Amino acid sequence: MAGRKIDCIRNDGRASVCVIAADDVRPEEFTTYFRSVIASGRISVVDDSDEVLKGLRLLCEKYSPGVDSAAEIASSLPRVAVLRLDIEVLSGKEAIELTRSRS
Repeated sequence: MAGRKIDCIRNDGRASVCVIAADDVRPEEFTTYFRSVIASGRISVVDDSDEVLKGLRLLCEKYSPGVDSAAEIASSLPRVAVLRLDIEVLSGKEAIELTRSRS
């Protein structure tokens, strides 16, 4: 709920995140078969309690499907911060070998 990261977000909400979906190192070819995406936009701390609960429930459904997470969410609320990235630019890239394998 506090610290350098939260201070930076509140002072300048520009942010980006990179997700690597594939990273297969091929030493014999001196290359990597990769697939990644970069999302850039504005990040903010979510202050609306309904939106915070919705975000936490979605995370619980993703990482603990079928588990009743209500008690865990309730006990975490006083010390958790939920962040939202509003994506303005989305770009992706992949190794030509992966592109060709889909054709």
